[in-house]
Amino acid sequence: MAGVKDGIWKRGNNWYISVKVNGRRRVKSFGRDRKAAELALAEILKHRAVANATNDWSGLAEFTKPKTRKTFAEVAEDYLAERASLKYSTLRGYREVLKNYLLPAFGKMEVGDISEEDVARFQSEVSKTVSAVRTNNIMGLLRYIMKVCLRRKLIAENPTVGVRSLTEKQPDIDPLTKEELDLALSKIVPHYRPLFTCLAWTGARPNELFALRWKDIDFNRGEIRINKGRVRGSEDLPKTASS
Repeated sequence: MAGVKDGIWKRGNNWYISVKVNGRRRVKSFGRDRKAAELALAEILKHRAVANATNDWSGLAEFTKPKTRKTFAEVAEDYLAERASLKYSTLRGYREVLKNYLLPAFGKMEVGDISEEDVARFQSEVSKTVSAVRTNNIMGLLRYIMKVCLRRKLIAENPTVGVRSLTEKQPDIDPLTKEELDLALSKIVPHYRPLFTCLAWTGARPNELFALRWKDIDFNRGEIRINKGRVRGSEDLPKTASS
C-alpha cells in the first residue's frame, strides 16, 4: 500500500515534490515552476488513489522511473546550494553570472545534451560584449559545474575541456602623477576625501576600507592592517591572502 507522506517544498530556487508510491518515497524536481509542481502533485495523488484501489501502478510509471538526466538549471542550483561556505560576494557573483549568461544559454538544456560546439559558440557570443577577462570568469563557473556533473556521472564527457580560455590582454597602466592626483582629490567632497586619499595611496580595495576599524590603524607606525572586507553590510575575509 502507498503511504501518506507527501508534499511540496522549495530548496534554493527549485521546487520539489515528494510522494510515497507503492511503499517507496519518490522525489521529483520542477525547477522554478511552483505551479507545475503543485499540479503534478495533485495529479499523482489522484493516480495513487486509483492504484491503491486497483493495484495497477502503470499510471505512475513516469513518476516512479528513476531520473538520470537533469537540466543545467537544476545542477547549477544544486552546485550553489552545496557551497554555502563560499563568501557572500562570491555567491552573489556566481548568481549574477548564472542569471545574466549561463541560464539564458543553457538553463533549459539537459546537461547531457550540451556539446563542445554549444560551449564554444557561447564563449564566442559572450566575448563580443564583454572583455576576455570577464568572458574567462563566466566560463570558469561553467567549467566548475560541468566538472561536478562529470564526477557524478550525469554526463559522459565534459564539453568544456576542449574549449580553450581566451588570451587576456594586459592592460596599459597610466597612473596619475602626484599633481594630477592632488587635483582630483581637491574636487572630491571633503567628507569623502579621506577615503579616496587612502584608496589612492594604499591600493586597498574599497570593500576593505569600508570594513576598517580604528583598532586596525597604527598612527605611530603609519600602518593600516587589512583583515576583512564588507560587501552590502556583510563582512568576511579579504579577497586574497596577500591582502
